[in-house]
Amino acid sequence: TSVGAGVYTQRISPNEQAKRMVQMLAPVAHRLLYCSTGNHEYRTWKGIGVDLMYWMASKLEIPYIPYQVYSDIHVNDVTFEMFTNHGSTGAITEGGKLNAAKRPLEWQYQTPHFITMGHVHDMNVKKKFAVRRNKRTGELEKFKYYIETTGGFLGYFGTYADMKNYPPTTEGTVRDDLYTNGDYHASI
Repeated sequence: TSVGAGVYTQRISPNEQAKRMVQMLAPVAHRLLYCSTGNHEYRTWKGIGVDLMYWMASKLEIPYIPYQVYSDIHVNDVTFEMFTNHGSTGAITEGGKLNAAKRPLEWQYQTPHFITMGHVHDMNVKKKFAVRRNKRTGELEKFKYYIETTGGFLGYFGTYADMKNYPPTTEGTVRDDLYTNGDYHASI
C-alpha cells in the first residue's frame, strides 16, 4: 500500500498513537466485540514485524481477529449477523466504495444483517433487500440488510489525501441499532 509521506506527516510517533488510542478506548473496551487490523497497521508490521493492533487488543483485553469477522450478536432471543473486514480499494466515489464493501456477498453462503468495511475513510449506509430462507421456518422471506463503510477520524490538509486530491474524510462512524423485537437499522 502507498504511504505517501508516511511518518514524515504524522504529528506523533506510531508508538504514541497506539498508546493514546488505548487510553481513548479503555473506558468503552467492555463494549467492544473485537478488533481487527488494516493497511495502516500492516505497514508497521511490514516495517518492523510488530502488529500494533494485536498489542492494543491485548492491552484492552478484547479479542483480536486479524482480518475478516463473521459474528453473531445476541440481543435477548434475537441473533443478528454481521460481517466485518477492513477491506481494500482505491475507490474515491461513493458507489465504488460501496461496491468494494459488498464484494463479500459474491462468496458468502448467506447474507448477514450488516456488511461493514473500513479502509475508505468515509461513512456510507445503503439499505438493500434480498430473499433468504428463514432458518426457523424454512420459508423464503424478504430480508433487509445494510452495506456500510465506517468512516474515519483523520485530518485533511497536508495529508496523503490532500496530496492525492481525495475528498476530505467524513469524520465519525456508522451507528447500528439492534432491537429485541428483531428489528434493526443502520444510520450515519
